[in-house]
Amino acid sequence: MSGSPSGNKIQFLHSLRGIAAVLVVIYHLGFLFWVAPISSMSPFLLPRTETAQPVYLNFYTPLFNAGFDLGAFGVALFFLISGFVISLSLEKINGIGFLVGRFFRIYPTYIIGFSITFTCIFLYAHYFGTTFGYGWSNYLAQITLFRDWLWYPSIDAISWTLEAEVKFYTLLFIISSIGKINSSKVIAGTGLFMSLVNISLHTQYAILLNTNMRLYTLVYVVTYSTVSLIFMFIGVCFYNFYQKRWNFKEFSVTVLITYVCFILAVLNNPNPTFEKMYIVTYSSALIVFSIFYILRERIF
Repeated sequence: MSGSPSGNKIQFLHSLRGIAAVLVVIYHLGFLFWVAPISSMSPFLLPRTETAQPVYLNFYTPLFNAGFDLGAFGVALFFLISGFVISLSLEKINGIGFLVGRFFRIYPTYIIGFSITFTCIFLYAHYFGTTFGYGWSNYLAQITLFRDWLWYPSIDAISWTLEAEVKFYTLLFIISSIGKINSSKVIAGTGLFMSLVNISLHTQYAILLNTNMRLYTLVYVVTYSTVSLIFMFIGVCFYNFYQKRWNFKEFSVTVLITYVCFILAVLNNPNPTFEKMYIVTYSSALIVFSIFYILRERIF
């Protein structure tokens, strides 16, 4: 199946989705377990007793030190794919039907999966006699995917990607409701607005942290989320170009503006620890996504 607009499915996106999923799994099982102290991820986990590391880490570590994160690379591909396919979904099903469809697409599977994780963690803590520091409020905050707004710690350390997706669905739904999802000015302007929010608040993070913790948490969630949201809008740009809504010049200029806004959001986000990773890894993902898009007619 070629990547033609008339097809029911766009094959290059499905290929990329499969690759991204495999890379995320490989990263978590093959790399993160070894490079990060597992006990530091959750306070109730016992320290890992095996200290010998796999040989392949010798090849991955230089890339990691240079800012390339294999798991984040897969996530970045997912974000670009979301920007593309959610735009497509909004044109097929608009209004409340879109939100209902997204809800059933994400929440049932996630709730079941996370409930299994939550139960296993509880049984682990009980078996080893460690403190299980989570209650029903933590559980409910996590399964609603509003955990970050409520400033609860992440229990599984991975649902932040779905939290970003929910924000993106809501934002794109609003833009679509006013009929502007195909407007390059609106897409670029939204990215510019979000990056300016980060820039304007960049000097306030430390002040708010010491003076108004509740406002700080709100500002943190908003400004940290803009990084992922702006990047997803690049996928929206590809969709509009794919559907021939934009010519090449309009597409190129909008992608460039949105990408620059993404970089500005990264450099002015409240957690500078990941700046290098975001720039190197997400830029790499954009290059790979672009290559797949160019070669979409040859991908089966």
